[in-house]
Amino acid sequence: MNSRICDVLDIASKWVFRELADHTAADHKRRGPRCQCFAVHGFQRDANEILALGFPVASFGSYAQDQGPRGKVLDWRVPIEAGGVRIKPGDVIYADRDGVLVVPADVVEAAFAGAIEKVRGEQKVLTALQNGMGSAEAFRLFGVM
Repeated sequence: MNSRICDVLDIASKWVFRELADHTAADHKRRGPRCQCFAVHGFQRDANEILALGFPVASFGSYAQDQGPRGKVLDWRVPIEAGGVRIKPGDVIYADRDGVLVVPADVVEAAFAGAIEKVRGEQKVLTALQNGMGSAEAFRLFGVM
């Protein structure tokens, strides 16, 4: 697994400050292993520049409005709520093109063990489907889809 230490930004709940920009990503990348990606509860801008930095960002999408003097940092490394989900420092954030998942720190090991087991089952299903088995039969046999 290729894991990174991510900062979570709760910026969608603020009315005017709704994006992460390339300067913010560059500054955080400079800090080294402390922050290696962002999970943004909001939008990002400067998507091409952020991609060129090799700095992964999971967000609602790209939106090209400058935040200018309208935004300010109110707090740092504190519990937040994003989209109705409580996120605490130390929680694991998994993000890909399909979405963002928050794993509470106290269940990380069990959650990832279960996820790996499910992926192994899904790979068996995929192989069976590619070899001609029907999806109903594959589900009955493997218990996952």
